[in-house]
Amino acid sequence: MPVYKYPPPKRAKMLLLFQRRRTRAYRAFLLSIVLGLVVIIAHVGAGLTRAVLIPSPPIIHVTGSSSSSSFLEGTRAAGRPSRYGLQHPPPKGGVPPSKEMLRYWKQLLQVMMDAGPKTMKEVVLQDIVTDDDVQPNPELDRYRERVDKVHLPDDLRDAMKAAHADFVRVARSLGQQLPYAGKTYGRRVENSEAEAQAAAADNEKQVERRLKMDAEGRAQVGGRGKATGFVTKTRAKAKPEATAVTTKATPGVVPTRGIVMTAGGKYVGIAVTSILMLRRNGSQLPVQLFLDSDSDYDANLCETVLPALGTECHLMQRFWETTPWMPPLARFQFKVFSILLSSFQEVLFFDADCWPIHNPDALFDAAPFRTHGLVTWPDFWLSSTAPVLYDILDVRPPRLAERHSSESGVLLYDKARHGTSLVMAAYYNFYGPSHYYPLLSQGALGQGDKETFLHGAMVMGNPFYAVHTPIGILGRWINGTFIGAAMRQADPSEDYRLHGDGGDGDGGDGGDGGDGDGNSHGDNMRARWMFVHHNIFKIDLRHLAASMRGVYARNEQGSLSRLWQADDDDSFNRDAGYDVERAMWDEVRGAVCTHTFLTSRECADLEAYYKTVFL
Repeated sequence: MPVYKYPPPKRAKMLLLFQRRRTRAYRAFLLSIVLGLVVIIAHVGAGLTRAVLIPSPPIIHVTGSSSSSSFLEGTRAAGRPSRYGLQHPPPKGGVPPSKEMLRYWKQLLQVMMDAGPKTMKEVVLQDIVTDDDVQPNPELDRYRERVDKVHLPDDLRDAMKAAHADFVRVARSLGQQLPYAGKTYGRRVENSEAEAQAAAADNEKQVERRLKMDAEGRAQVGGRGKATGFVTKTRAKAKPEATAVTTKATPGVVPTRGIVMTAGGKYVGIAVTSILMLRRNGSQLPVQLFLDSDSDYDANLCETVLPALGTECHLMQRFWETTPWMPPLARFQFKVFSILLSSFQEVLFFDADCWPIHNPDALFDAAPFRTHGLVTWPDFWLSSTAPVLYDILDVRPPRLAERHSSESGVLLYDKARHGTSLVMAAYYNFYGPSHYYPLLSQGALGQGDKETFLHGAMVMGNPFYAVHTPIGILGRWINGTFIGAAMRQADPSEDYRLHGDGGDGDGGDGGDGGDGDGNSHGDNMRARWMFVHHNIFKIDLRHLAASMRGVYARNEQGSLSRLWQADDDDSFNRDAGYDVERAMWDEVRGAVCTHTFLTSRECADLEAYYKTVFL
């Protein structure tokens, strides 16, 4: 048998190739192990660093009194049902949309894109409305005509009118198909009075059930049983005693009514302030907070802090990523889609910087919401909608004095009766920047989505109620200049008792009332204040120092002052029954000064301001 000093050439090549492959595989295996160890060490190191820098929050016991603000640092909520009808902690990355809602979104988007104006032209304003055009004048408003700053070309008007008519034809079907909690599937949903009454009766039963469980919870808190809720205790000279939030979720029952908010970027921290004030004033309603994208999602906030306050995080991105062919939307276009895509049938919508000064839960069970299904609130100015828009929409233009323009920081919607209205509002927002916003406002201050909601109901002939009590302002005088801080809106139930329908309440006259002039009601016809909209000074709990720069401004005497000094007679606090601004700062102080990411200087400055102004 021959002995070879070297393998034959062919065999040598095969062995060499095999050895090289084996070496590469071995190296790849070792590299994967090393990378895995690096990742593990990095995670462990980050965890240890977080443990050192951000201590784990203590478990807060609810047998005693504590402020709702204490929950901002975090209550360990895993494995416990939410007292507001939500289950927590939610899945990471936000609560996933239901299959029904995703299917509906894809269908709605496709129909809206198919029903767009068949033209490359967009609406361009030749001029914008002036202050004189929109400034209310009770003596002259009934005689004034709408101004036209658009001068729309005929071909663009015809294209918009044809596309709008096409969408209206399918909007009724889309509105009836809108999914929401408690809806009976497998049959055609009629927008009828009988269904509205049935829904009202069902909601009354839910209210009775919640009140009964609330009483049981209070009994357990006061007795030997385990407490089922937390008590919010306010400070001296503010609201003397806040409502105890003790209602527990009914097992297996999905909430059909709730609060919807949108937030992104800096508005996430601002929304937390609003939620704290909502809970301070006793609301039991669950909250769905719609964030813009994953970049706005904070795990500690959405999985620990907010669930303890009855709030779920939802992400608009979960919808957008299923339809990558959609055109990009601006943030102010998200509002209508958050209402539309929430799971609630009955929705109280808040901007991130808007909150109630009284418990708003009863608004769902009283007129005008029960009678109309959609409630809107007024802005400071007259309507500036272009006359040509009503030709495009094919509806009768309302009189200029019939109602003010809308302020959409707060809205009340019943999807069972206004699904079609919401679908139309979605269409106006989808084509808002390019076509409908300029026609709805003609460049007036606040141009955007605010006029789309009421006009959606008008086009579909659905009843709506426009609050008559004029919007109010909150602010202060600094060195001879009035500095606005916030707006205030009225209680719609009391407004309805004062003014009634003021007409037939349909899409044409639903907002008229009193003497037919929305501007002429005196203070004796003003409903009590219900909401604060911090549209100017926004308190961001996550970036307090930046939020407070304007707050710390000193007057001509060099003194600090309240943000709100609009009423010399303090009628705002008198209506509320407590010091509203102080209550807000109580919640802010209790929330932010326990956070490790805030510097001691930030809290020291806040405490100094509070003691100087309120003590």
